Amino acid sequence: MPRAPAPPPDAASDDDDSPLFRPEVMAGRRPRLMGEVLLGARPLWNAVTLVALLLAGALVLLVAQGSYTRRATVGGQLVPVQGVMRVVAPQGATVIEQRVREGQPVRRGEVLYVLGTDRPAGAEALVGDAAGYQAQISGSIAQRRELLQAERRRTVESLEADIGALQRRVATMSAERVQIQRQQDEQRRRVALAEESAQRQRLLFEQGLVTREAWQERERDLSDQRQRLQGLGRDALALAREQAQVEQQLDQARAARQTREQSIERELALLGEQLADAEARRRIVITAPQDGRATLLQGAPGTTVDAVRPLLVLVPDDATLQAVLYAPSRTVGFVRPGTPVWLRHEAFPYQKFGHQRGEVVAVSTYPAGVDDQLGLAAFAPEPAGGAGGEPLYAITVKLATQVFPPEATAPLRPGLRVQADLMMERRRLWEWMLEPLLTAAKAVKA
Repeated sequence: MPRAPAPPPDAASDDDDSPLFRPEVMAGRRPRLMGEVLLGARPLWNAVTLVALLLAGALVLLVAQGSYTRRATVGGQLVPVQGVMRVVAPQGATVIEQRVREGQPVRRGEVLYVLGTDRPAGAEALVGDAAGYQAQISGSIAQRRELLQAERRRTVESLEADIGALQRRVATMSAERVQIQRQQDEQRRRVALAEESAQRQRLLFEQGLVTREAWQERERDLSDQRQRLQGLGRDALALAREQAQVEQQLDQARAARQTREQSIERELALLGEQLADAEARRRIVITAPQDGRATLLQGAPGTTVDAVRPLLVLVPDDATLQAVLYAPSRTVGFVRPGTPVWLRHEAFPYQKFGHQRGEVVAVSTYPAGVDDQLGLAAFAPEPAGGAGGEPLYAITVKLATQVFPPEATAPLRPGLRVQADLMMERRRLWEWMLEPLLTAAKAVKA
């Protein structure tokens, strides 16, 4: 732009006061010989401006319509819905036989282990020749049982002999009674003959054909025959009374034998129970309480087991698995049945196999105790239990599928550890950004 010409020197000298306008203003008011220089916009700038406007619009749309789901990461493991059965020994013992193998399917009532509980019997056992304490008890009971059986045999033989003698007496008396009955019948015939003879003699005497002495002789003979008949009757009654007494003694002997046999049988049964109990204490048979598959076998033959550690674990066949997660108290506030869950199996890296979907079906209403939390410390984000630990709540999750990953040839196994993301509270992005202001507004209104 051309510069404006400087004012003449005489003009400045004519007026000592400073000019009203600055020289630049006066120069700008004068007509210009050439127009102003204008810089034209490049085409790239238009594209950049358009992109910036689109990004700004997308950001505004994202803030207005976008949402974010708060998630919490917790740990857990897979467990069967039907549960698992831990088989333990009822007391401390030594494994004698192990009749089950790892992974073997078993049926209810099948023998799994045979345990022995023999203890050294006092100072004699230090020598190594004495049997176990329980073995001595069993031997003593067995000896008492044998003696009682021998006593039963002797008692039965003695009572059988008495009963046999009484039976023979009853048979003899029966035969005697039959004989007396025959004699009575014969004597009745004689009495009848004597009566006829006496009647004839009386008629003859009345006719004067015989003497009185002859008639009286027939009367005396009739009286004698009648007395003999009465004697036979008395003998029959006496024999009947004696036979009744012997038969009563026979019944008493039989009842005494039955009573004695029952008493001995009760004693033998009691000894049998004691022997069975002693043998049961000496040998413990562990059977399967339900059908399943044996795993985690602990007791090998010759090892000592107790009532604390399980001998094995029975997993039900075709068990449906579910995930049990253990979440601290600060996490379960928004967890409800139906909350979606994404599971990561430690056995299958999620970077390659991805996540498995699940759904919360139950949340415990009370946390696990301190003793339980000590065993769940591996699943908690912080050490569970103790002074600084948080209570842990159990969250039951239903799996979408029982096979993971989809191309796997074997189903999931109980006990596999998992990490899970609980998809809890869902909000708009602008709600998350303005949450402090919204909270302050609510506080002011309150």
